Amino acid sequence: MIIKKKVYTDKPHVFDKPIYEKEAAKAIAADFNEPYDPDLSSFDFITARMSANKGLDIVSEPVSEQTKNVKCKDHYVPVKLYVPKDAADRYVLFIHGGGFISGKVTDKDAQCRYLAVTSRSVVAAIEYRLSPECMFPGALEDCVAVLEWIGTLNPEKIIIGGDSAGANLSVATCLKSNVKVDYMFLQYAALDLETVEETDYHWSYDFYEMDETQKPVICNRLLRFVKLAKIMKKAYIPEGVDVRNELVSPLYSARLGELPPVLLIEPEFDYYRPCNEEFARRIRTQGGQVEEIFYEGMDHAFMDHLGKVPQVQDALDEISKRIREL
Repeated sequence: MIIKKKVYTDKPHVFDKPIYEKEAAKAIAADFNEPYDPDLSSFDFITARMSANKGLDIVSEPVSEQTKNVKCKDHYVPVKLYVPKDAADRYVLFIHGGGFISGKVTDKDAQCRYLAVTSRSVVAAIEYRLSPECMFPGALEDCVAVLEWIGTLNPEKIIIGGDSAGANLSVATCLKSNVKVDYMFLQYAALDLETVEETDYHWSYDFYEMDETQKPVICNRLLRFVKLAKIMKKAYIPEGVDVRNELVSPLYSARLGELPPVLLIEPEFDYYRPCNEEFARRIRTQGGQVEEIFYEGMDHAFMDHLGKVPQVQDALDEISKRIREL
């Protein structure tokens, strides 16, 4: 495992400065273990879809941007292509996050442009259908259709990756499709849609070492994902579908050893870090290849802050380096 130190402080087990300032400004919950059963009929999906953070465009060279529509069953899936000058013959299929209920390609414009330039690859970002309007397997079908379209272009290399729910869809797409994928990168991957009471690894706040001065703020951040996991489960998975289906929760797949080499980006205070660590262990047990990069002081979705949090550019550089070396 590669460990990346904090940039603004040497103090252990605390948020780095920009993350702490962002989280400390939010109201702190009274009870971090309060039972939560979301009522989706009163959940504001529209507001959730309007609240995305966008990174800053730090690319200095021109990137051509094109939009394609890829046929998937009875509809078309929009795909945005980012094509840098002198791109190699390789495609990166990037799948954005957002808990399956929010997120869009333009939210990750800056990251996709930077990844395209630094990896010298064509980045294809997919506008898959969202839940609850389109529950499982709708988003997965869209991603598989786009991967198979890329396969028809016969590039020398195909890479797939994404953040959070997009990382889940990246793994599920590889498990479902027969297209050969050469590499995969996963950023704070949501690979287990079981709720905290049901995970194999018995999720707990105790998994995280926290300095007492920041413990309420860190727990508060984790709590929001304890709740979001329950919202995602209800919004994304139809009744009658097993949450441990490998295409829903790839952690439980018996075919992890068949995946291409995987790079895991793991923030210290991510709700899904225990899941990612278990995922890495299972890949190795099944004979697959996995590499982990651990970012101290970071949280879930820190990759949204390109140009504001130095670790984002560092993580993208690490991904790009490995893609160029394929």
